[in-house]
Order: sequence, then structure tokens, then C-alpha cells
Amino acid sequence: MKQIIKLLPVAALLLLASCSKKEKEVITTNNTNTTYTEIVDKVNANRATTDQVTCRMSMDLEAGKQKLNVGGNLKMKRNDVIQFSLQVFGFVEAGRLEMTPEYVLILNRIGKQYVKASYKDVPFFKENGINFYTFQALLWNELFVPGRTNNAPTTQDFAQTKNGEDIVLTNTTQNLVVQFFTNTATSLLKQTDIQGTNGKMKWSYDSWARLNGKDFPDKMHMLMNIKNTNVKADLQLTRMRTDEKWKDTRTIIDKKKLKEVTIQSAFSQILSLSN
Repeated sequence: MKQIIKLLPVAALLLLASCSKKEKEVITTNNTNTTYTEIVDKVNANRATTDQVTCRMSMDLEAGKQKLNVGGNLKMKRNDVIQFSLQVFGFVEAGRLEMTPEYVLILNRIGKQYVKASYKDVPFFKENGINFYTFQALLWNELFVPGRTNNAPTTQDFAQTKNGEDIVLTNTTQNLVVQFFTNTATSLLKQTDIQGTNGKMKWSYDSWARLNGKDFPDKMHMLMNIKNTNVKADLQLTRMRTDEKWKDTRTIIDKKKLKEVTIQSAFSQILSLSN
């Protein structure tokens, strides 16, 4: 139980970190090749047509010297909310991570604490344009441009390079480099790499399930390095369905039972795991 209490903020925050600034040479390919000119449109055509996804999830998490397997539920409503419910003993909610376009909410029910912060309250997010739509795109296997909302990017947003059988789509901002490794046969994203000011993150996809006639990722891996602390996560989704009955999407905080802490304090708990 103590291990769960200590790692619970990590399981919630594993989506909320990135990247060490690294200069990269970006080479734009010759766009006379139709595969290059059409690849962004083909990736966008794979975007899920459903607005809501609910599923069971299993997560293997490794942070520093600590390891944990946690199960629970994942609910997502496009452009509205991403909600991870983390459970112990298979049915008791120990914590919750909720992201909306306006804020990030982390509930630690075992530790009786919660964090609620806007994206501008997290320096890395504010400096690099990381927001709700970034995480939505990663979970839904979609292209994104940092700082934008859910509008599908266009060919002009990326430099393109050839990497074996893949086409790599690169978007570069002042502090951030995002690369999408795209399978030319399926037009699905195989991996997304993010490099920024404080670390790096690699998000890769292993398999997909059919959902409303589209391929939706059901097995994903994430590797991050945050100030010399490695955080690894394997996420498996099962029993996926489109749930239009999920109406009350936002969590109501019981401030009488939960103490508010800062997001900086929550991140400190992650960094302490390497000791």
C-alpha cells in the first residue's frame, strides 16, 4: 500500500512531462513524390470518427527504482476531457487524472490530496505550447502542432524526411521539436518523439483495435527522462466502446476530504523516486 501511495502521483503525472533542448537538422524532401505530398492527408483521414471512447486499461509503470502495475478505466470525450481512473484491488479508485482544455486535475484519494492547475501554471507547457490537445492527439494516434487546438494539421506544418519505409514529419518551434514516424503502408503513426527544454519523451504504438470502422491504438509505450529520472509506462486498453451516455464528464472535488497541493510538489514526488 505504501508503494501505491508513493507511485500514485507518478501514474497520474506520467503524461505531464517532457523534454531536453536539442538542435536538429531538418531536411525537407522533394514534394514531387506523391507519397510525401499526400501522407499528411492520409494520416488525418485515419482520425477517429467517434467523439467518445471508454475502456478498461492496464498500466505497467517504472519510475526510477520503483515499479507498479495499476488498472482502471479510461474515458475520453473529444475536445472536452481525458479521464484516467486508477484502481487498486480491481475496483477501488485510488486516484484520478483528469485533463480538460482549461486545467489538469490530479486526485490522490489514498493520500487525500489533489492538484488542480492550468497549463500556463506549468512552465514547460506554457513555454512550449503543450496543452490538452497534445495529450489527446497522443492517445488517439493523431498529428498535432504545439499550441493549437484540435484542428487537423496540414502538409505545410511539417518538414518531411525518409527513414527506411517510414516518412518522418517534423514540426519545430523555438523550444520544441516534435517528430511523427509514419507508416506509409497504413498511414498510421508508429511513434511520436518530443524534445524540449527539460527532458525528452518517446510515445510509440504497438497495436490497434477497430472502433467505428477506424483503427484506434490499444497498446502504447511511453519513455520519458525528467532531470535524469527515467519514467517508463506500458498502456494496454481493452473493452473499448463508444459511450454516448457519459454525460457528467467533469469531476467535482470534495474539498472537505481532500487537501490541495501544488503541482510542483507533485512533480517533486516523481523526482524523489530516483533516490
